[in-house]
Amino acid sequence: MDNKKTVVFATATYGLSETQRMIQIARELKKLDRFNVVVAHYCPEDLPFSFAKIIKEEGLDQVALEPAMTEEDVNHIFAVDRGEKLGELLPAEFLESRLENELDFLRSMNVLCVVTGFCLSFYLSCRLLDIPIISVLSGSYKWWMERPIQERRMPDMVSGGIFNIIPKKWIANVTEWFSYHYKRPIKTANRILIHNGKKPFSGFMDFLGGDYFFASDIPEYIPISNYDKRFIYTGPLIGRLKGDVPKEAHQARRTADEKGWPLVYFAMGSSGKPEFVKRCLEMLADQKMIVLSPMKNLLHQKMETQSFIPATNIFLTEWLPADKTNPMCDVALIHGGQGTVYTAILSRTPFCAIGNGNIEQEFNVEAGVFHGFARLFRRKTVKPEQIIQALLELYQDKNAYENIEAMAKLIERPEWNGEIRAAKTILEIFKE
Repeated sequence: MDNKKTVVFATATYGLSETQRMIQIARELKKLDRFNVVVAHYCPEDLPFSFAKIIKEEGLDQVALEPAMTEEDVNHIFAVDRGEKLGELLPAEFLESRLENELDFLRSMNVLCVVTGFCLSFYLSCRLLDIPIISVLSGSYKWWMERPIQERRMPDMVSGGIFNIIPKKWIANVTEWFSYHYKRPIKTANRILIHNGKKPFSGFMDFLGGDYFFASDIPEYIPISNYDKRFIYTGPLIGRLKGDVPKEAHQARRTADEKGWPLVYFAMGSSGKPEFVKRCLEMLADQKMIVLSPMKNLLHQKMETQSFIPATNIFLTEWLPADKTNPMCDVALIHGGQGTVYTAILSRTPFCAIGNGNIEQEFNVEAGVFHGFARLFRRKTVKPEQIIQALLELYQDKNAYENIEAMAKLIERPEWNGEIRAAKTILEIFKE
């Protein structure tokens, strides 16, 4: 009988970047052959918005828990996370429908620890069962809060309108207070904890903080000075989809070279909103640039964007191996997801960004602005001509290319291989 402890990678497989991050660490930990490794999720691969098939491709053991998430569940989590609607991230009916199955699963697995990012119910289950949980997320939020207030760019959700007449210091202080003390998004989770005699979460940052926080960053890009031993830099976790560079990408590069125009990589991640992606593609249409965009899958998720016909300067494809196609491009327009940002840096591709509404994404890009190779725009107020001008300026900006080259070299140091460092850190934390 196998007496090894099990490390469970609880994965929000409705997100491509999260799925790739969890798989990368799980794969490296499995190679070390000290623990059993299981990937658990709520989005089986037959769902149109699921990336669970990548788990099978990597040969990792997986468990699809029930009840499976619906598209409505996913959209609700994204909307609350972006501040588009108030309410709980895990509504009572949603949470209570999965909790018993999740607890039974964990009880049956001889679990050493759980590793997760945004598979949110596991933060509650682990506290109920006293199982250590490792949170793998960006450290950019903490970096933003350490910066002098006068240097901070206020997030989109607290900008414009009435916020223009409120002192910046007040907005920053309220934003910090909400991050650490606002409990409404986790109201039901705390009620369950109190009912079971467990300590409730003090706020959303406590909820996501885990027992250990793996910041998938390097300290040079996201420099944080005030942290305890539970906060650990692992290095970036770069998603690498299997597959070759498609013919459309090579054709886009040739077309850009023939016309003497920049080749722009445009991606808004798997969390992007189809309507906003369509708006951005219309912004880029018929400009003096060639656009390579792997957003076809996302557009086809919604009836109102399925019939979108791109302009002749836009090459629209299905999901691409970004680590292979991004380096073919000159500049990028992205949403600011952590994996997308680090892929652009390693590709030596200066970038502009329009966030999806997620605060963390804005902060990931703000670090690039700080280091001199990125531009960040507000989703609510950005004008097409601003984006076009910024992309063309970055394309001509020698300093931006020098700055991004310097950062890429720091990331490429062997000691900052994210998946290897994270796996070895798990061994170190739980060494016998």
